[in-house]
Amino acid sequence: MNRGEIGSFWMGPSETPAETSARIARTTARLLEGMGTSMVRAKFMLTEVTESGYGYTDKDGKKVVTKNAGKKLVFQPQYDTSIPEDQRFAQATPSGRFEMLVDNPAALAQLEIGQQYYFDITPAE
Repeated sequence: MNRGEIGSFWMGPSETPAETSARIARTTARLLEGMGTSMVRAKFMLTEVTESGYGYTDKDGKKVVTKNAGKKLVFQPQYDTSIPEDQRFAQATPSGRFEMLVDNPAALAQLEIGQQYYFDITPAE
């Protein structure tokens, strides 16, 4: 694959963030195919964002809770029989749950409840 086939990842005024994300995902898949790397792709919707904190017990036995540990994100698979892409993911309603704690404000700003996201799974080497 030559550089011209990869394209630019600049998001112009006529392209929505979802379109940019889809284009990047397609390009990534093409690049991985060219490298012979196998990939599993899952489609999940961000369904829940909650403040996350952690707690500890102080020397007097009092429980202390700190609320600045970031946000817990919960993603769940979605399935719509009218969408061909969803039919390729599963033969029936998929089940699962993906949770993660994020304390990076720039990353959190890119995520929105109700939006669907791809999770690309490749071996770590």
